Amino acid sequence: MSWKQVEQRFDRVAFRGSYGHDDHESFPTIDASQFGYCIGMQQTAQFAGELLQVLKGRKNHNNKLTKKEIYGYWHRLTNPSYSSSLQIFFDMCDKDMDGKITKDDFKQMIMLSVTTNKLDMKQEEAEHFASMIMLEVDTQQKGYIEYKHRAAFQVMGYCLSTAKGAAETLKFNMALILLPVCRILVTWLRRNPRISSVIPFNDTINFHKLIAGGIVIGVILHGGTHLACDFPRITGSNPIVFQRTFGTKFGNQQPSYFQVLCTTEVATGIAMVIIMVIAFSLATRMPRRQSPSLPQPIRRVTGYNTFWYSHHLLIVVYVLLIIHSMFLFLVTSFAEKTTWMYLAIPVLLYCGERIYRSIRSEIHEVDVLQANMYPGKVLNLKFSKPATFTYSSGMYIFIKCPQVSPFEWHPFSLTSGPNDNHLSIHVRTLGDWSYQIHNLFHQAMMSKPFDYPKVYIDGPYGAASQDHIKYEVVVLIGLGIGATPFISVLKDIGDRLHKPSNNQVHDVEIGFSKGPLKAYLYWITREQSSLGWFKDAMNEISQENQKQKVIEMHNFLTSVYQSGDARSILLSIIQALYFTKSGLDVFSKTRVRTHFSRPNWFKIFSNLACKHAGSRIGVFYCGSLKLARELEGLCTKFSTKTTTRFVFHKENY
Repeated sequence: MSWKQVEQRFDRVAFRGSYGHDDHESFPTIDASQFGYCIGMQQTAQFAGELLQVLKGRKNHNNKLTKKEIYGYWHRLTNPSYSSSLQIFFDMCDKDMDGKITKDDFKQMIMLSVTTNKLDMKQEEAEHFASMIMLEVDTQQKGYIEYKHRAAFQVMGYCLSTAKGAAETLKFNMALILLPVCRILVTWLRRNPRISSVIPFNDTINFHKLIAGGIVIGVILHGGTHLACDFPRITGSNPIVFQRTFGTKFGNQQPSYFQVLCTTEVATGIAMVIIMVIAFSLATRMPRRQSPSLPQPIRRVTGYNTFWYSHHLLIVVYVLLIIHSMFLFLVTSFAEKTTWMYLAIPVLLYCGERIYRSIRSEIHEVDVLQANMYPGKVLNLKFSKPATFTYSSGMYIFIKCPQVSPFEWHPFSLTSGPNDNHLSIHVRTLGDWSYQIHNLFHQAMMSKPFDYPKVYIDGPYGAASQDHIKYEVVVLIGLGIGATPFISVLKDIGDRLHKPSNNQVHDVEIGFSKGPLKAYLYWITREQSSLGWFKDAMNEISQENQKQKVIEMHNFLTSVYQSGDARSILLSIIQALYFTKSGLDVFSKTRVRTHFSRPNWFKIFSNLACKHAGSRIGVFYCGSLKLARELEGLCTKFSTKTTTRFVFHKENY
């Protein structure tokens, strides 16, 4: 019977009435008892009723059927595939829905078939025939049969289920891991307050690492069960069962373990694992930062460059993954090869973004206007600002210097304000790339006129510090060079209070507040020479802030004994006298007083909680992980014990 005939019968007997739980919705429906008539089984109402129970699920007791539901049931009944018909037959026999068919279930089904076809059969005969069927299909003599025991399951058992389940998680995670590194997409999305309030964009790197951890677990489960369980079972399986399952795949010759490893799907899988082990290992903190605790031979082949290049080997992994997915055991239908479906959109997004970033970096051509060298091997670069380049304070850019490497891009926080007519960054020499660029500019500054190396920029990109505009009170805490993103933030706060910028108007339009009305900077550094890194910026901010007193800046020099200690009393007296007479700090030569020793964070947070009772304070930190844990703990503690709520944000450092 065609669907058109079924539809005509439905229209004859359908009536319009409420359906489901919403009495306001009305659809043409039929009573469940008329299902047999619609599909041409009106003469066998009992069989049609049993069939309907199977199709809609035995736990579904709704007695009304819509045309859409009838179409779905008809489509399943007319599906020519063997597995679909077998599933319907299995469900009709399995009336108690325990996943098993016993001799009694077969007996009841035989009697139903006999009655439906108007035949005559005694109960004893039906039981005899049921026993015959069980003898034939219950080869393990369990007293029941299960649908799950297909031939492949008989060979590999639950190892196959484990490996396939892990494979599905790998498909999903290999697609998902690309989204956090689509920087343009993330930067664009985070500007929407509704989206950014739901999705923690500040944790994209941590999320990326978390997914990588999920991939590692998936690889161990998928590859481990295949290598240790599935493949040995294939090579040692019953020859008859092997021919029925894998015979065609291996040319009807049962393979050795080595021959299984040489197949396309296994070889590509092993290659992917090897590349992942290399890339993931070199992406961990110690190799990436060239930790001194690493053995010297290993330190020579580690560092940011090694991390950057090894991570790009993962492009090969994605190519191998597609090849791997096209040559799977037991999967012949293209519709069942779903890996490309998972990967298509994320890969296109990522590739499109990389192409766009490459083009944009050429468009955003910049000239180096000025280079300054500071103690501690810190390089300050000022660039011309492209006409189309707009950014918010707290953002960062990527820098490429072709004379150092034509491929490498390195991220740096902008230390210039959005209203400045130039772009500025501070580069501290910590690795091989920064060491080389420091030397290049040092040599360029020795020549007259200055012959600065060519530099390209890519960005800007969003960072945690951007969220400062969500708060009326902000606390900015920088450790060493970690103060860089906060210099831009302080400049922006000062500019906003003097004159509204385009960024400020845009932020208000999309739902953000007008920005902080009070800001505190706590900069902690060990060496006195470091205090000169942001000398000009701090003097500029202090000068603009003299009347409004919106910004409070505190420098902490940890190499000096704390105030009150006998070893630093004289220094404290000199500092106080010099500041009173000149308005400058004797150690930093800025308008910002330098405190000795480490900050007393408990005391600082106590004062803030009292001063801004009932307020919501944004705490932004850039520095080591150890202090981050302490600060986050204090935020939680004072948020629960006082009326002030401290919200912690950490920059990836």
